[in-house]
Amino acid sequence: MDDTKAMENSSLSHISAIKLDGAGTYLAWSRACLLFIKSRKMLGYITGDKKPPNVSDTTYAQWDSENSLVMTWLLNTMHSRISKQYLLLNTAEKIWNSAKRTYSRKGNDAQIFEIRNKIHGTK
Repeated sequence: MDDTKAMENSSLSHISAIKLDGAGTYLAWSRACLLFIKSRKMLGYITGDKKPPNVSDTTYAQWDSENSLVMTWLLNTMHSRISKQYLLLNTAEKIWNSAKRTYSRKGNDAQIFEIRNKIHGTK
């Protein structure tokens, strides 16, 4: 990545007007982040397709820099109480997948149980 592109990308740390503040905003947040990251041709950092090279590899510094940039984008679009949970994860992929597991409503057994209890309580 040349210096001009690096400066352009680093100035775009706020990638979405939608802040992740829980399951209620996850779908819109994830879609906005996905579109932004795809537009920067860095999707591989959240899908895991862009694997880290060995630390001794000459391309490691660039991979680390770009991974850190995507991590920053993701963290800056989360409410501060949520982003704190992800600060110690070391890849954008780990942040993305952890947020998905935590806030995506697909397959969330705890939410299904809670909804069923509410339905049962209204009878």
